[in-house]
Amino acid sequence: MPHAYLDPRRHLLVVGVLAFVVIVLLSAALSPTSGSGSGSFQFPGLLPSSWSSNHAADKAAPQGRPDLLRHVHNECAKPDEFEERFGRANIRMSRAYEGSFGRMERFVNKVLAGEPVKIGIVGGSVTKGHGIWESEQYWVLLGSWLESFFGRSDIVRVNGAIPASGSDYFSYCFSLHVPADADLVFIELGINDEGLPEHTDNMENLIRGLSAMENAPAVVLLDIIGMGSGQMAGSGGRMHLPVAQYFDVPVVSQRLPLAKHFARFPEVVPLYFVPNYWQDPDLRHINARGHKDMAGLISSLFRDVTCDMVNNPKPNRLYTSDPAPVLESLPGRNYDAETRDVLGSDAVDEIHRLQAGWPTEMQSFLHVPRRKNDEDKDPDPMLYPGVWMNPAEFGMLPRLRSLEGWDYNLEHRSPEFRPHCLSTRATEPKFNLTPIASEGWEWWVHPDYKDKPYLLARDPGAKVTFEIDTAMGLIRIYSLRSATFGFGKVLCWVGDDREHGVTVDGYWDNKDLNIGRFSTIGEWLEPGKHTVTCELLKETSDPEGRTEFRLISLMSR
Repeated sequence: MPHAYLDPRRHLLVVGVLAFVVIVLLSAALSPTSGSGSGSFQFPGLLPSSWSSNHAADKAAPQGRPDLLRHVHNECAKPDEFEERFGRANIRMSRAYEGSFGRMERFVNKVLAGEPVKIGIVGGSVTKGHGIWESEQYWVLLGSWLESFFGRSDIVRVNGAIPASGSDYFSYCFSLHVPADADLVFIELGINDEGLPEHTDNMENLIRGLSAMENAPAVVLLDIIGMGSGQMAGSGGRMHLPVAQYFDVPVVSQRLPLAKHFARFPEVVPLYFVPNYWQDPDLRHINARGHKDMAGLISSLFRDVTCDMVNNPKPNRLYTSDPAPVLESLPGRNYDAETRDVLGSDAVDEIHRLQAGWPTEMQSFLHVPRRKNDEDKDPDPMLYPGVWMNPAEFGMLPRLRSLEGWDYNLEHRSPEFRPHCLSTRATEPKFNLTPIASEGWEWWVHPDYKDKPYLLARDPGAKVTFEIDTAMGLIRIYSLRSATFGFGKVLCWVGDDREHGVTVDGYWDNKDLNIGRFSTIGEWLEPGKHTVTCELLKETSDPEGRTEFRLISLMSR
């Protein structure tokens, strides 16, 4: 599968600096008297045509509705309720990674401007609200707090959580569960993902896919405490953390302040988790108290970010809600050439003037490149970007994947992750996992868990066929795994190639976890439409000889 391609857009946006210059100029930077008679100097192609220097000149402080700004200033002047509840040390420990807050600040700017905002949530059964009332769930409490804090009652929240699903499912199927125009997305999959390296790659695909949506949403990872599987340092959460750091995605961890404390005082554990059937603590699902605490930790982060923005405006902060600056850029030429094209013969003086007040390591500088040969004359000085990132780059999608090696070639980059998913958990008919042929398979919903529908077969020989498109030649199925449910095996193949079919086993020996996992059925396929057929086999790994199989999703990219 090709891993690099030449970006057809060839964005003129120079890596960070110039886009930021347009948006974050100080009030005197590009006034009508600074050389442009009309006062509407623009960097062509760098930002939407509606942006002018006059528009950009006001962006050195939060721009919002006066009533909302006054409301937030008043909220920030109140005592910090979360510091009073948890203590600042516990709050600091809960922030496994803060990052630049670049995308979070864009979200806050949009809220303060009174623009429509939408929040999406993906997660497992905890986020779905297992064992508690909806009014007690962390995302409901968080939404209420955000509306109260920002003085708005119209913040839309969409809970796309799916029980018994991990980052492997959501990396392909997030578009079925997250609004395409979301401005902020929370991910809670640290419990459902095991501590396996594959979930590092799955989480990267999920973050990359979500971050590239039309509004370039802010993404925040949540590591909710669960003690039923994994290790004390976490299960999937410890595989997600390095990905979040690489993508500059904040991580709020409930585990870090609590795990060691619970190990010292296990008597408090029953106070934090819902009871199971035998009235013992269900260590995979926090109770209403745990949800309230998680909502508080997330709210505390948004309070701190927002209050710092409104109380400490800075010239090197990106005060905008426009998604353009965080779209990944790939310059067609080097920084020196692009900058001189945009700013003209006085580029060096102009860029230094525009960057006045920036931290020194963010500022552009002149440097004489090394001579290729000793006999060559010294090259002319070239303009280089600052060695350290500047705010226009904060939140940009990385050119290279987190687990691949260094590549100097700018034409080598990770392709956009745009998967296709058909699922039994879809809310729109066009995404339903609907067979084109079926014999012996049925639509089945768990009698106790109505949010867990499957395509199910029990009798060996049962066949089901689907049709799916693929752009890059990869097709996978997503099915439930369990050591106790009596699952058997299916043979799945693409087209008529049964001989090279793949056997997928629904049984595994992990007795702590009943959850979906994907299996690759075809790769390196020709782009286009393909059929996938699965047949239930007589052969089974189940100790009692049972053969049931539950199918959740068909995926491709």
